[in-house]
Amino acid sequence: MNLNGYLEILVLAAISIELYALYNHTKLDKRMDKHINDTNVRLEESDRMIKVLDEHIIELNKHITRLDKQMNKMDERIDELNGQMIKYSEEIKTLNKINNTKLKSSFSD
Repeated sequence: MNLNGYLEILVLAAISIELYALYNHTKLDKRMDKHINDTNVRLEESDRMIKVLDEHIIELNKHITRLDKQMNKMDERIDELNGQMIKYSEEIKTLNKINNTKLKSSFSD
């Protein structure tokens, strides 16, 4: 075998190595593309789930706001009743004093 024969073998080997590298690179590209597509699908599913959760949160927020308004009304009513109870308590104390005074005066007679 002469020098040209060895050079041809070396060139063929280099071409084979390059083709093999290109083949592996293509396989890697396909795997990466599949991975990217799978990731995009999962991201789209996550986006849909987030939108649904956002809608639920908005509804819950509406209910919480409504309940908060009702609780504020109840607090106002409780404050009113508290004021009335204090007023009635003072009236009862006054009546008890009057009653006790009348009882004392009736016993002293």
